[in-house]
Amino acid sequence: MIIKITVVVVLLGGLIFSGEKWPVSFLREKVVSSLVPLMRVTLTLGNLIDARDKAAIERVGKTESLTLEVEKLRETNQALKKLLSFKEESGFSIKGARVLLYFRELGGEVLVIDQGRDAGVKKGDLVIDENRLLVGVVSEAGGNISKISIASNIGTAYEVLVLPLGVSSLARGIGARAISLDLIPGDVPLRRGDLVVLLGIGNEARGERVAENNSRFSLLLGEVISNEFSPGAVFKEAKAMLLSKPEKLEEVFIVRSN
Repeated sequence: MIIKITVVVVLLGGLIFSGEKWPVSFLREKVVSSLVPLMRVTLTLGNLIDARDKAAIERVGKTESLTLEVEKLRETNQALKKLLSFKEESGFSIKGARVLLYFRELGGEVLVIDQGRDAGVKKGDLVIDENRLLVGVVSEAGGNISKISIASNIGTAYEVLVLPLGVSSLARGIGARAISLDLIPGDVPLRRGDLVVLLGIGNEARGERVAENNSRFSLLLGEVISNEFSPGAVFKEAKAMLLSKPEKLEEVFIVRSN
């Protein structure tokens, strides 16, 4: 069929450029008039094929979008299960809050959330994300909004445990998502990638603490990125990096003791 149409088109081209003499012009008119319906059918088929392809592409796009949405819902469901398990096993209450704003202030990082004193939020409450990563601590609690100081800000300090070694340390925020790990003996074989978990649940002022053998209740703070030991020194110089990504969070959870 395609070969026939091609031959006809070639013949038509020859007729079009063959001059204006009577036999040629007469034949050209006949051929053109006979080909018009065929050309219309060809154009219609082309439009139908284009429309069909477009619809198929749209269906594929919708399917991919739906698949991504289902996967995101599955991940969210798993994260919420983790939080529910943490709440049930630890005995601490968890209050969800929407992140309104992320910004930098005096060299530190801050989140503003849509929950405050009216919802029971207090200064000093710890804040985590859906994966139980420590985000920071409530630094100011207003009526309906609160400010969160990110856990790696200068001036923050936490009792931590470095896993899997089980060595205790004092973690101090030094800014730019970095955390200094103090009081780690020089002979401890600390490794890059070791995890740093928070032992204190609540705030230092209330003196709340989870037993060291109850590490499943602990919150993940960071990951060891470096450790050095100078001859003659007593302790290592070790640093960790905050695992939470505050600038990407849309929702956080306030942890409070019941």
